[in-house]
Amino acid sequence: MRGRLRTSHLERRKLQDQLDAAATVIAALHTENAALRQQAVNSSARIVPLFSDCPT
Repeated sequence: MRGRLRTSHLERRKLQDQLDAAATVIAALHTENAALRQQAVNSSARIVPLFSDCPT
């Protein structure tokens, strides 16, 4: 019984660590996205073609 409890606790800890890491990445991406959106608002609008061979 104790062995199963210990295994369960280790698995829960591993999953919690993965969740914490994912939350950290999501928060960093959110911050970067907000900064890029603000930069886009502050800059002049211009159209940039996706391919150089597109007719203009």
